[in-house]
Amino acid sequence: MKLVLRSAAVVLSVAALGGVSSASGAMATKTDGAFARQMQAHHSMAIQMAMMATEEGEHKAVRSTARNIVKRQRHEIDRLMRIAERRDIAPSATHGNTQTVDDLATLGLTRRKAGMHTDMTGLHGANPFDRRFIEMMVPHHEGALRMASAELKRGKVGELRAIARSIVESQAEEIRQMKKWRATWYGSQPREGSVPTR
Repeated sequence: MKLVLRSAAVVLSVAALGGVSSASGAMATKTDGAFARQMQAHHSMAIQMAMMATEEGEHKAVRSTARNIVKRQRHEIDRLMRIAERRDIAPSATHGNTQTVDDLATLGLTRRKAGMHTDMTGLHGANPFDRRFIEMMVPHHEGALRMASAELKRGKVGELRAIARSIVESQAEEIRQMKKWRATWYGSQPREGSVPTR
């Protein structure tokens, strides 16, 4: 019950932050740039995992969710790229790993807190696949919520804030669903305190 209440509180608090509108023409902050760059990389990792799940997923529900993740996050990557281009936000490739570290610091996160430390090589051929997929995707999604929360707190570009709100709405629900599947199918509860609080 405490975990459910904590999850709901996180979603409500982040959504409330997103409710404060900002002009779409506002000048991009350092947070906006970090969010635009690193969320593209973050989504790319999720797409790789989800693509494996569309092929190897044991449950129909997992395969369906994986297809939705691929479709939605590809669309969001396209939006992020277009916004970054219009705002003259340099892509990560121009700075490499140093830019990633700097961007995550701007967002107040480490690679682990951002869910970007995952070694995906262990997912292919995992048995049971769905359990491993859930164990990897849940903390990855939680990292996205943390990144979105940072954007909603300190970002100024309305289009990026809209994407952050969409991420909160969609991925918080997927986290809840995947945790329910894990408990139902494998009889294990998610680790306490796994849902981000900020």
